[in-house]
Amino acid sequence: LHTQVCDMPKALTLNENLKAYGYTLRPQDIYALASSPSLDFFFENFVSLIPKVKAKPMYPDFPIEIMEMEEATFRFHQLLHYFSTYGIELLTGQEAQKGWLPEKEEIEKTKEDETLLTCKVIELIKASEMYSVLFKKIVSKKERLSITEKEMLEDVVKSMNPDTLSQTSIPFKENLMPIVYSIVKERKAVVPVLCELFQHTGDVLKCFDYFLVRNRYKVSKEEQCLFIQVLESYSIADFMNNVILSNRKANHTKVLLNYLNYNRYSKSPAHKEVVRALRNDELSSWYEKEDTMIFRWLVSNNLDVEKETLSFIGNRPGDMFRQLNYLYKLRFSTNSLFEEMGKHIASLSLETLVSTYSIFDSNAEVRELMHHILQEKMKTMHTPFQNKKVYMKNHEFVTIHQYSTIKRTLDENSS
Repeated sequence: LHTQVCDMPKALTLNENLKAYGYTLRPQDIYALASSPSLDFFFENFVSLIPKVKAKPMYPDFPIEIMEMEEATFRFHQLLHYFSTYGIELLTGQEAQKGWLPEKEEIEKTKEDETLLTCKVIELIKASEMYSVLFKKIVSKKERLSITEKEMLEDVVKSMNPDTLSQTSIPFKENLMPIVYSIVKERKAVVPVLCELFQHTGDVLKCFDYFLVRNRYKVSKEEQCLFIQVLESYSIADFMNNVILSNRKANHTKVLLNYLNYNRYSKSPAHKEVVRALRNDELSSWYEKEDTMIFRWLVSNNLDVEKETLSFIGNRPGDMFRQLNYLYKLRFSTNSLFEEMGKHIASLSLETLVSTYSIFDSNAEVRELMHHILQEKMKTMHTPFQNKKVYMKNHEFVTIHQYSTIKRTLDENSS
């Protein structure tokens, strides 16, 4: 059995060479690389990935030259360089040197300028884990993926085990769409795996909509049956609520179900009955049901009806939080509102709470209620700063309360 010898001096030398390109390894990765078979060819392979820039810089001693130069001269150099690069002959009819650059004598640097070159830290991973680690890093983003990241994601999915795909948390739900598309196209779509990725029927419909557009409205029988199986793995109540979120979305859902040939491939009579009722406009959207229950509460003014109404609205805590002022004006008590919202603190998004609270302009009682809900949410959060001493420069940002005071003052002065 061959055992790789630990060559720490060579690994340290390699890391010093990487710094010349603006990169460095973590200490634990230097040690891992020192005893890895990859040590001998790691540097050459890594440098080959760095794009080569052959063009001569306009200002070799940037930014010193720029700081000492008149802005008019700087702008003139830029114009002359761009015109000569892209064809000044078209404007003047005279031949000009391509890519004109000002004649500058490079100043020899005796000390390395550390402020201009901050090394990026490279994290090494095992070859057997590279696809799963890359997959988790990409989908863990809390914002929309870039085009490059989507392309990388599709390549990664091709080499991954389906079980690994379903064990990853995806905080930004729109990023679920390209993942599902890749899984289905690579024939890795086992129904239980997809069901673990989705939270409800609405996620399935959104991903199928994305799949349909991306696949140029061509769906095979196998793909149709797959999406229908996933849809019918959810309860009738979940299915019914999500196929008709609103009347406008209900019409779009009907189009999606037509592309799935739902009646032909469905194996659940109960789900098929919901689709029949949807197509015949016999279903009511969630918002229509909410309006009906609120009207019932206004007419009856009964505490049991109030509790039942708020319980129904509380099934969508984000919507309920946004409607607190509206519900308060309808004479729902603040205690009842706070009690119902308290049941759903864990499922509330902190981003939704903060953004809604920051822009909300209402009476003091409702703002106080929103503030208490936000406080309760913060108590459930676990952050890297928990139980640690943290230094914060308070003068560098404005708190929500400060924002309210400043805005009130400005409004009073303007009036």
